[in-house]
Amino acid sequence: MSRLLAAVAAIAALLAVLAGGIWLFGAVVAGSTAAAVVLVGAWFAVVGLATEAATRRRSSLRMVLRIAFVTTTVVLLGAGAYTSTHETTVNEALDTGPPASRAAPAAVDDLLAPQP
Repeated sequence: MSRLLAAVAAIAALLAVLAGGIWLFGAVVAGSTAAAVVLVGAWFAVVGLATEAATRRRSSLRMVLRIAFVTTTVVLLGAGAYTSTHETTVNEALDTGPPASRAAPAAVDDLLAPQP
């Protein structure tokens, strides 16, 4: 029973550390989207290496935390990619003008030719 409790506690701690790092580096520290992607990627690399180092002597937790880390990474990266590329609301001002059918005819015959 203690192994199960240790595994659940380790997974919860791993998820909290990953989520806290995403929030900190992706929303608070980073000044741009590119910086957020780089910082969060570096955070995942640091947490992954720290997890491997911490479980070097605990083989019972190693595979459990590897699975939890990879699953969390795939889910969060997939959710981030989806929400970054699928927007449902557009708040952009559109330029409007008269229709081309009501515009005055051009003074030159070939609009693509160099003009004097």
